[in-house]
Amino acid sequence: MFESLNGYNFILVALNLIILYVVLRKILFKPVTAFMENRTLSIRNSIENAEKQKAEAEELRFEYEKQLKNAKAEAEKIVAEGHAKAVLDAEKVIGDAKREASLILKNAGEEIEHERAQMLKDIRNEVAELAILAASKLMEENMSTAKNMQFVNDFLDKEGVA
Repeated sequence: MFESLNGYNFILVALNLIILYVVLRKILFKPVTAFMENRTLSIRNSIENAEKQKAEAEELRFEYEKQLKNAKAEAEKIVAEGHAKAVLDAEKVIGDAKREASLILKNAGEEIEHERAQMLKDIRNEVAELAILAASKLMEENMSTAKNMQFVNDFLDKEGVA
């Protein structure tokens, strides 16, 4: 088989291989290589974009977590302020109620004391009238009622009754 290969055939086969290589290189290898480079570049750009988007997403997640923490802190602050305000309002209402109750008790005490004094005065007058009546009946003397009333009042004051 190698016998049929002579120098001329060898040169033609080599020349055909060189031409085939050049033609394939121009027609097939360069476009395939360009396609592969473009594809590599596209993949590299996609990876870079994905990394950028991942970094942005991570940054947004961090920002959202920060906002969530701030919102929770703000909510806790609002609840604490509301609780403190409610406590102050309750203390104010209780204080007002105590003052009002104290005033009512004071007024009631004054009114009771006034009614007691009036009742003692009324009882004193009745006792005086009864004493005068009893004394008049006993004495059957005609003394004036005003004079008798003055006498009984003086007597009761002196004895410390009512």
